[in-house]
Amino acid sequence: MTINKGKTNEELVNRYKARLKAREQEPIEEPLEEKLPQGDNGLVYAIDKSKEEDRSTIFLYREDQEDRILGWRTGKVNTFCIHQGDLLDAGDYNDIYPTSAPDKKTIRVDGSVNALCSQTAALFAAIDFGIYNLSNEKLISKRGAMSRALCVHNGQLYSAGDYDAIYDTLFSRKAIEVNTPVVSLCSHNGELYDVRRNGIMYHSTSATEEKKCMGDKILIAFSHNEELCDVRYIDNLLDKNSHGVFKTKNDENIFQTDQTITAICSISPEIVKKILEK
Repeated sequence: MTINKGKTNEELVNRYKARLKAREQEPIEEPLEEKLPQGDNGLVYAIDKSKEEDRSTIFLYREDQEDRILGWRTGKVNTFCIHQGDLLDAGDYNDIYPTSAPDKKTIRVDGSVNALCSQTAALFAAIDFGIYNLSNEKLISKRGAMSRALCVHNGQLYSAGDYDAIYDTLFSRKAIEVNTPVVSLCSHNGELYDVRRNGIMYHSTSATEEKKCMGDKILIAFSHNEELCDVRYIDNLLDKNSHGVFKTKNDENIFQTDQTITAICSISPEIVKKILEK
């Protein structure tokens, strides 16, 4: 503690006022620009193997930023999932990886994972013909064909694949009949959408076509920044392998690549920050 000896109260007050006035005249330093995300979500997507790269690559996409490589996998990445605050990935390899937290343990599975989905505290996986609750390692449903999509919609877990219906999974009952295999499910703004092998997106409940792109084929439906979005195979004369990410309603292109996108996921600014800080 500093003791001011030999000073009157008036002198101390005047000195304090002079110090405040001098501080007010000092130039204010602008804070450094915040480079970590503050608003919109980011996108994580996976690129399949190619002639140039013999392994799948996972990228983080942010608008006006260079894409960042998050990792590589020996097989095709089929799915991403947010579970208990972490981003997970799985595919044609026998592990489920904590993409956003590489220091955490992987989850070992027996077979290729086609889809992941988180509901409350449970993690579900579509592995070949079965759908499993990985939290208790139990088989909860089995189909006569491959399951390819999982989705939580209005509190219910739905599943679909190479069969004739979208199922209410936990009750093993048909919710919506379909006439074409389903490759992707998406819950957006209280509505359920599905993408079928014919490359058309449907509003699942009404069984009406939501989006059909002339010459293009829709592969994946997902929700991002309050918009219904999709991944498309773009059939054009210049580039036969081009894949694009679009806002479904107005066909606005978010980004495009000459590689094959096999999985995509919208992630919160908090998860983006966690990734960037690794």
